[in-house]
Amino acid sequence: MKSRHDPSETRIKPRGRPPDFGCFGQQWGVVRLLGSTFNVGRRKNDPDCSRATTRGGNIRIRRFVVTAMAAAFCGQTLAQSCARPPEPEVAGERYRALQKRAAYAAFLAEECGFDNEVAKRYQAMARLAFEDSSEAQQKSVDEFRSRKRAFAEDASFLGVKRRCLISTGKTRAFVNDVANDISAYSDFIVSSRKRYSERMEEWNVCLAREEAEAYRRSEEYARKKAVEDIEAAFRSSLMQSGTFVLTLRNVSNRTADFQLRCYQNDGKYKTFQIAIPAGGTQEIGFLEGWPGNFVPGEYCNAIYKDEVLWKVKKK
Repeated sequence: MKSRHDPSETRIKPRGRPPDFGCFGQQWGVVRLLGSTFNVGRRKNDPDCSRATTRGGNIRIRRFVVTAMAAAFCGQTLAQSCARPPEPEVAGERYRALQKRAAYAAFLAEECGFDNEVAKRYQAMARLAFEDSSEAQQKSVDEFRSRKRAFAEDASFLGVKRRCLISTGKTRAFVNDVANDISAYSDFIVSSRKRYSERMEEWNVCLAREEAEAYRRSEEYARKKAVEDIEAAFRSSLMQSGTFVLTLRNVSNRTADFQLRCYQNDGKYKTFQIAIPAGGTQEIGFLEGWPGNFVPGEYCNAIYKDEVLWKVKKK
């Protein structure tokens, strides 16, 4: 049976946080830092370890401080969720180191008369690494050839012969390994670019979501929403039987400003400028300038900044 304090019972993930620790798991380093700075232990007056003291015993920190700090960092992490993904660095130090090895392998293969694809694969890798610039591709190939010439100029005749005639198998294996490394790095470039493209799509979706959320919270959205939520209905006219009056009710908590364009059955129309206060109502009929109240077939469109938001028609 495992001991209560057996460390194998609590597994720590590679990043140093307990499994399933959620967003706060990202801040586990803060807890560990505080744990290493302060001497935490059980005491007679503090059985649940809710307080921590420095080695001098002068400063006390409660656990809620750690929680608050973790929450602050967690909020910052969430706020940065739409950060633009960095472009993959495919022509950095790893690329230059492989360029040097490829030049040396190509030199040995040529001197020893080995069949190999080092130079061919390097050129293909350069095209992938600098796919947007043919000039950069050529520059990389020229650097490769320059390094190869430098190895030829600096090489010892006897040293090369020893590599070709005595250590033939080892030399051939080195050349083949370099060729395989070039192919593997080319695959890395392709996969990195693909992942970057996917992350850019995710970033664009995230930005669109943030923009939509920002708009939803904006004043412009609230004004438009007030017009969209207007309750429109017809009631029978008290003055003339068989005709109707349009009643508009603003159910929002702000003034609804819009244009109401009403159409008669013969195609003629009239536009009214509407401003209904929060919770207020307004009626449209002959008293407001509509000829003879409404009859079946006539309708009105609510227009907000040249956009028709809704339509109401008397059936």
